[in-house]
Amino acid sequence: MAQNTISNKKVLLVTNASVLSQEMILHGLNLSKRMDASLEILHLLKKVTVAAAAQSFKSHLAKLHSTEPVAYIPLLNDRGLTTETVEYARNRRNIFCIILCLKGEGAPQKKGQRQKKFAEVTQLLNCPVVLYTESPVS
Repeated sequence: MAQNTISNKKVLLVTNASVLSQEMILHGLNLSKRMDASLEILHLLKKVTVAAAAQSFKSHLAKLHSTEPVAYIPLLNDRGLTTETVEYARNRRNIFCIILCLKGEGAPQKKGQRQKKFAEVTQLLNCPVVLYTESPVS
């Protein structure tokens, strides 16, 4: 039986949602499979405790019955989505793509504001950035 290992190529899913949804994880897994990369999740937190967020992630991943390796990094979001994403990913050459999930507290509500945030991150990083706004699961 072949054992899955975490690939050197990464898809980084960044979210500031208070709770990481199963749909977000599924979206990240699907994209990382298509890119032959492993998924890394950077969860920017404000009010939810790190332990509760990690437990929620494990529960969602178990429900998806995924055998793909996923790295989960909870991080207290003190400096904002753009700053935290850029600081985390700036010097990591193995990140092939970033998925921004602008769903959490403080996320821009208007389409124009979301696109501005998206453009900021895209300009500062040297990889494609995907904006996740809708659920891929019906």
